[in-house]
Amino acid sequence: MSVQKKKQEKKNRPDILNLIRYGIAAAVVVYIGVLLALRGNSSTPFDQVEAAVEETMDVSTLKKGSGQELKRFYGFSESDCDSVCLYVPEESMAVEEMLLVKTKNGSGTESIREAMESRRDTQIQNYEGYGPEQVKLLEESVIKEKGDYIIYIVSPNAQSVANAFTDVL
Repeated sequence: MSVQKKKQEKKNRPDILNLIRYGIAAAVVVYIGVLLALRGNSSTPFDQVEAAVEETMDVSTLKKGSGQELKRFYGFSESDCDSVCLYVPEESMAVEEMLLVKTKNGSGTESIREAMESRRDTQIQNYEGYGPEQVKLLEESVIKEKGDYIIYIVSPNAQSVANAFTDVL
């Protein structure tokens, strides 16, 4: 009987190995699918993304930022990107702003993210001690990246704007 058991065990091993192989293959396929889904649809026109974001964010107290403001606040110029939309506050004590960037072929996203984080950190330092409401807004700001797009949002409804950004892509 023990010889038969050994034969049966050997017969079952390939089945278990095949199951493990199929399981690993399925996990790899799911992983690749998730990566592709998170990459986003960068073929969405910039104007369409900009419109969806502007529709969700209250830009009535903001003004369109210039190339000079982009360079001064973030340290890069419009020519470094495919497309840019910047809104800055009209009032000196306001911190609400939005920067939407479409990178050139997905390159430079990391440096733009770092510029956005640096801007946020600088603003927090500027308002610490005398602008608790501004600091709270800055701490709750959102930086979101999807495909060739990246957005920085400082707004009371930053998460809603970020959701609109994600949904349109």
